[in-house]
Amino acid sequence: MAAPIRFIAAILAGLFLWGLYDFAYKLEPNGCDMTYMYERIDYVHVKMAENVANRFPKYNLHLYGEGSYIQKMKRQLKPKGVPVLFIPGNAGSYKQVRSLASVAHRKGNDMGHKWKFNYFTVDFNEELSGLYGGVLKDQTKFVQQCIKHILALYAWKSAPPTSVILVGHSMGGLIPRALFTLPSFNPQHVDVIITIATPHQEPVILLDRFMQKMYQQVNDYWRTNGNSTLSHVAVVSVAGGYRDIMIPDGITTLTGLAADGMAISTVSSAVPKVWVSTDHQCIVWCHQLVMATKRAMFDLIKGPAASKQVTKDSAEKMSILRHHFVSNYGPKHYGGVSEIVDIDQSATLHEENSSAWTFTRSKVGEPRYIEVPLTTMLDTFLVITNQNEDDWIFACMKPKEVNSEEAEHAADKASSKQRCNDATNLSHKTLLLPTREGMWKTIAINTTNLAGYYDTIMIRVGKSDKKVEVWAEQFGHRERRADMEVPSFWTFHKATDVLALSQGQLYYELSLGSLASITQAITVSVQAHDCKDERGKNVTKGEVGVMRFLVPWSAQNEYKHISLDSHKHGQITLKLQAAPPEGDTRHAQLQMWLHPRCRYSIAMQPEPQQLFGQIVRHYGHLIPVNWMMNLMLILVWQLLTVASDGMCATFEVSHLAFASPHRVLIVGNLISYVLWSIGCDNLNRLGIPMPDKYLEPTRQPGSQLFAIFLYLVAYFLTMVVAMVLSLIIRILAFLMSFIVRRNIPFLGYAAVPLLLAVAFRMCGSLALIVGLVLYAIKVVSARVRMDDTPATRGRFNRRFTILQLWICVTLFNLPSAVVWFKNLSFIQNLESDPAVFHALVLALVFPIEEVIESPTGIKLAGYSSYALAIMVGIYSTQNMYRAPYLASIAMVIASVCSVSMPGDNAQMEKKTN
Repeated sequence: MAAPIRFIAAILAGLFLWGLYDFAYKLEPNGCDMTYMYERIDYVHVKMAENVANRFPKYNLHLYGEGSYIQKMKRQLKPKGVPVLFIPGNAGSYKQVRSLASVAHRKGNDMGHKWKFNYFTVDFNEELSGLYGGVLKDQTKFVQQCIKHILALYAWKSAPPTSVILVGHSMGGLIPRALFTLPSFNPQHVDVIITIATPHQEPVILLDRFMQKMYQQVNDYWRTNGNSTLSHVAVVSVAGGYRDIMIPDGITTLTGLAADGMAISTVSSAVPKVWVSTDHQCIVWCHQLVMATKRAMFDLIKGPAASKQVTKDSAEKMSILRHHFVSNYGPKHYGGVSEIVDIDQSATLHEENSSAWTFTRSKVGEPRYIEVPLTTMLDTFLVITNQNEDDWIFACMKPKEVNSEEAEHAADKASSKQRCNDATNLSHKTLLLPTREGMWKTIAINTTNLAGYYDTIMIRVGKSDKKVEVWAEQFGHRERRADMEVPSFWTFHKATDVLALSQGQLYYELSLGSLASITQAITVSVQAHDCKDERGKNVTKGEVGVMRFLVPWSAQNEYKHISLDSHKHGQITLKLQAAPPEGDTRHAQLQMWLHPRCRYSIAMQPEPQQLFGQIVRHYGHLIPVNWMMNLMLILVWQLLTVASDGMCATFEVSHLAFASPHRVLIVGNLISYVLWSIGCDNLNRLGIPMPDKYLEPTRQPGSQLFAIFLYLVAYFLTMVVAMVLSLIIRILAFLMSFIVRRNIPFLGYAAVPLLLAVAFRMCGSLALIVGLVLYAIKVVSARVRMDDTPATRGRFNRRFTILQLWICVTLFNLPSAVVWFKNLSFIQNLESDPAVFHALVLALVFPIEEVIESPTGIKLAGYSSYALAIMVGIYSTQNMYRAPYLASIAMVIASVCSVSMPGDNAQMEKKTN
């Protein structure tokens, strides 16, 4: 079994690295345009009250400005516009506000206002708020003080603003929601929150209990008070899509957290007129998204010129935000929809009676109408056009003929035809489709729903100097829909042709019922053939279609072009960012809008590398936890071998003998299944926490395969790290052998006060680093003194394993050391320190190893450590911060048994002989 498991682990590790390369480097090109500044920019430091400045010495508030405006603000800080506060995220800079603020400044000038928005920005000293939750509470309290101070700056106005628009990037988007949990915060001070790439549901990596507490407190409050204190707050969450390798879209959604009517969750690739995926940093300057955000903000401002502020009408706020972030049908600005429109009776009228037709003009001199009779024989009427008219399609009931007897004659019929005088506007139901030349507009009308109310569709073609095309078709929706089975999990076969479409079909839709796992990756190729222009000539280049990957249970919408220029312009890879919720029977869809003069063939192909890239994206962060489980199982076997025959097995032997995945995964999954069956309420009564959600039985099909995969990847990682570390120790031992060959005093009892002093006076994580160095010296010293006796070899073997566990615990707590170091000029010791416990517990390792203990209880210690390893698998897949606690306890247990005990030498010599 030894050789096969290592061989399998090496193969799986190679596949993991293959997927890691796809995840990190094989990204679609960045489609964002740059946002430029045209005047000299500057940031005015806004002086806070003295008590606030003393309480938060490491934080600052700034006002962004350009040109003459910022010079005026430097002379006298008396802002006149709408206050906006930008909140940076993990390691983010306050200067990231400049793209949004600069566009607002320039747009305000273009609209005839010297300044309409005042952009304030918070300087959090680039703290690691995404990795260390200890700073989130202080950041929230400081932002509360900033809002109070900002509103106070407008007190000189006759009609000062009463609220501040909050814009947060990354973890900075959690702070606005956390404000409402503060007892002293006035909820009326915030009406609109826009978050960009913010993990609302849960942190990407949960490394300490402070972050876990913050998320639980904030999300519980928002779930409970959505219809009370939060009923006036409009919240928008925009994710970055596949280019954002730091924040998966699935955890940015507000579903289940905010009231449905006051929350919008979307992805940048789905936002109308944006349509691009963005990486985590690019999203703050992506010009397309910046413009959409600023248009929404300008539309939110209502009231007289002297007191223009954010509208207080919640329904109006949400209509404006939905227009810009979800369903913009064309207009740059929200102005409502004219439900009834007048039909120009003098305009040229074209009648189209066939089920499929095209209208093409090189230019249109005067507006005209196309009249289409509505029939219920086919339930869908679909139109595609490239014109820029906002109001362009209407439904109406034609007036009845006055003299029915005369209308019986053909000549009289022609003269008695009448037009609609007014019509119902359907334009707001338009869907915009991105193309490389601009955009298409399309609308699909259910004729069955209109029957009895209307009998005619009117399409307005506006004046244009450019080529205008209108394509239309009536069809049965069921005829343009196919249920498609995507290739099964772990399928590696080549592309398979699945469908062929004839000319004249404007729309087709694939329902992907079997696409339900976040680890699936399928490329769909749509190839256009035999394309003709309006004169019947062959077309060899140009845009001939648009695809949309629609996921109904999330905001994931992706658009791709179908082009004749390259086969790659007709490909889209289908990958889910979030699995369907339990009980949700809706299917993901691939929708295609097609050119009427082309034929199409559709093929599907599995993408093995992207499949592993999906595993890395959604589960890769669990590798450190699995690495820790491997090390704990090795430690367990070493303890059990000491108990059974008095000899401690080597690291390699223990790894092969006891670190197989079934040792923890099968037992852990059985326990988790039982606990999930008992239920949360019953476990709470017993004081037992629920297992982490990654082990929930209904979470994902095939999740146990992923658990085994990740464990074996970590198995290989354990081998590699051990070999590298062993080589380093050998080299250091060789060098140390020339210096000292006896015990070093500070590696025993003397290490305890040193580590405690560092932990309490400075930082617990720093104490772990110091302790790690001292213990590494102890291991190297044990290697120097190691001879052929089993006692010395056993001592080194156990310490070698403990050293690696210590490295794991230190790495988990490293962010707090970085935060402490960055704030060294403000604080001497870290207050909210998750590493203090580990420093205190691991400090005991040094004196314990100097005490001679009885071997009685070693087997019990081994089984206790085994139980701790299983608990890591049950309780640390989501709440990763729990793993170091369990590992620290296991290390202390092992240290009790890591000394040379009475009778060990004789017993081991007897076993050897």
